[in-house]
Amino acid sequence: MIAYAIKSTKEKITELNEDLEKSTKKLGKKDSNADKYKTAKLVKKVLQNVEEALKGEELLKVSNEMNRIFLEMIGSSPEENDFAQITKAELTQDFDIMVYGSGGAELNPDRDLNGASRRAITLAFILGKLRISPAI
Repeated sequence: MIAYAIKSTKEKITELNEDLEKSTKKLGKKDSNADKYKTAKLVKKVLQNVEEALKGEELLKVSNEMNRIFLEMIGSSPEENDFAQITKAELTQDFDIMVYGSGGAELNPDRDLNGASRRAITLAFILGKLRISPAI
């Protein structure tokens, strides 16, 4: 029963995709909207691929480089000093910048960092991004 429903649904999807292709071809002969539709579809796919790449390896690389630059800028060495107030900065999957203090405490960059540290984290993000993925 379920196998039949799946097969039927797949056949219907195939038919609908064929209908879409036929309609797009008809529009293409008479209307530039078909070209706009195809272009928009292509652009959407490219942007989705870029987003996936950024959320994967690129995000981690940029995050690590941003952290290295930021800690160097503010003179924090958590490996050498147990009393460092800022121990780490990272990018989340949602592209938010997170900063951590001693003991792993989350610090809100807008509230818990002074002006110089906020500027340093912003600059560290920009430099990290430029050094890791200059083409994107």
